[in-house]
Amino acid sequence: MRCAIYARVSTDRQGESVDHQVSLLREFAKRKGADWEVLDHLIFEDEGISATKTSIWTRPAMRRLMEAAEKSEVDVVLFKGISRLARNTQEALDVLDRLRARGLRVLSYEESYDSAKENSNFMFTMHAAIAEYEAEKIGVRVRLGNKEKAKSGRWVGGTPPDGYRVGSDGHLVPDEARAPLIHAIFSRYALDGVSCAAIARELNARGEKTSAGNPFSQTAVARILDNEVYAGHLIYNRRTDRTVRDYDSDVPGKKKERRMPNARTDWVVVHGAHPSLVPQGLIQMAQMRRGRARRQAPRTRHLLTGILACGCCHAPMIAQVKRSKKRIYRYYVCRTYHHAGRRACAQASVPAEALESYVFTRLSERLREVGIPALAQVVKSARVKESERIKRARERVDAQLARLTEAWIAAQTDDVLASQAASIRTRIARLTAERDALFARMAQDEARRDESVHEIYARLVDLAQDEPAMSRYWLRMFIASLVMRDRTLLIQYTFSSSGDTPIHGNV
Repeated sequence: MRCAIYARVSTDRQGESVDHQVSLLREFAKRKGADWEVLDHLIFEDEGISATKTSIWTRPAMRRLMEAAEKSEVDVVLFKGISRLARNTQEALDVLDRLRARGLRVLSYEESYDSAKENSNFMFTMHAAIAEYEAEKIGVRVRLGNKEKAKSGRWVGGTPPDGYRVGSDGHLVPDEARAPLIHAIFSRYALDGVSCAAIARELNARGEKTSAGNPFSQTAVARILDNEVYAGHLIYNRRTDRTVRDYDSDVPGKKKERRMPNARTDWVVVHGAHPSLVPQGLIQMAQMRRGRARRQAPRTRHLLTGILACGCCHAPMIAQVKRSKKRIYRYYVCRTYHHAGRRACAQASVPAEALESYVFTRLSERLREVGIPALAQVVKSARVKESERIKRARERVDAQLARLTEAWIAAQTDDVLASQAASIRTRIARLTAERDALFARMAQDEARRDESVHEIYARLVDLAQDEPAMSRYWLRMFIASLVMRDRTLLIQYTFSSSGDTPIHGNV
C-alpha cells in the first residue's frame, strides 16, 4: 500500500505546522500495518495557503498529488482532517470523487473517515460542511473583533500608511523620518498646482522611495492625496474583501478576491483617532483640486497608442492631454518617464497631431511605392487575421456565457451562490452585449470582403481624413510597430522591411 500524505497549514493558523501533520500521519500509517508504506516523494505540503481564499485546484502540492494519482503512483491518500483538505464542501467532494475515480483509498485521521467503508460519503459530506461552517464562523469573529478595535481608534490591517507607524497601544503615530515628505506632497499639489505625475518625477529625481521601497508613481501620489488618514481620521469597513469563484477563468473553481463596497451605515469612522500629518486647510484645498481633476479627466482616443513604443527603454508611449482656456494640447510620452521621471528614461515627449500626421503621410507615400499587388496581399492577410481574431473572441464569449448560465441555474437552488446571483446576471448581460457586438463586426467584415483592392487603394490617398476608428483600422493593418528614439521614428510596416526615418524639427 503506497501511502501519500497531504498536509496544509493556512496563513492564519501557523501554530499547527505541516511537519506535525506529516509526523502524525506517518505514525497513523505505521499502526495500520507493515505493508502500509509512506514514501518520501509522496508527501505533499501546501504551507501558508488559505483554503478559504485559494482554490484547491490552484494549490501546488494538490496539483502534484493529482498528477501522482493519474500516474498510478499511489494507493492511499492520508490527511489529518477534512478541514486541511478544503474549507468548501463542493471542493472537498470534488477532490474525493477524483481520487476515488482513480481507484485510490482516502482516509482522514480526525474524522476516522475511510472511503473503503460502506455509506461513508454521507459522513464525509457532513464533516466537510462543518469545516466550511467553522471557516465562516472564524471570519465573522475576526471581522467583529477588527470592528471593535477600529472603534477605539486603533489601526486595523497590515502595513500602516506612509508617514505613520503603529505605536505600542495600536494607534498610529507620526514617523518623524517620513512625515515631512507627506506634507511636501500635499503642499506641492494644493499650493503650487503641480500634478501627481510631476510630483512623482520630482521625488524620483531626488532618489525618494515609497515606504515599500519602490519608486513613486502617479498612482502612489494620488493615493496619498485621497487618504483621509492624514487628517487624523480612521475609516474602517468601507469595503469588504470577498472571495468569489471566477467563472470566466479556464481553471475550474478558481477563486479571486473582490472588493465590495459597504453601506455607509456599516462604516466605522473615528475622527481624531491619531495625530494629523497635514493641516486641515491644506487637505481641503487638495481635495477640491482632486475633485476637479477627476471631473476633467480626458477620454480622447489616440491613434498611435498600442503600436508606438519608446526606443530608449522599450516601454509603450502613452498619450497625454493638457488643456488651456483656448485649446487642448495632445502629446505622446514614454510611460516610464511619465511614472518615474527623467532619470528613468530620457526620451522626450512628442506632439501628437504632428506625429500622427507624419505617420499617415509616410504610410501613404510607402503604399504608393509598393503598389496594388503588395497592397492586395496585405489586405488579404489582414482580413484572415481579423476573421480569426473575431472567431476566437466569439468562442471565448460563448464559453464564458455557458459557464455563467450554469452558475445562474445553480444559484436558484444553492444558498452559497444565491448572494452572487445579481452579479452573475449582470455579467451575462455584459457578455451578451459583447457577443452581439462581435456578430456586428462579423457582418462588417463580410461586407468589407466585397470591396475590391482598387477601391481600397483609392481611399488611401489621404488616410488621415477617415474617421478615427477607421484610421486606427488602417494603421494596424499596414504598420506593425512604431519606435521613437530621440527625434528618430522607426516604422516597421507589415509589407516591407523597416528603415530609420528622421523626424523633422517641426514635430
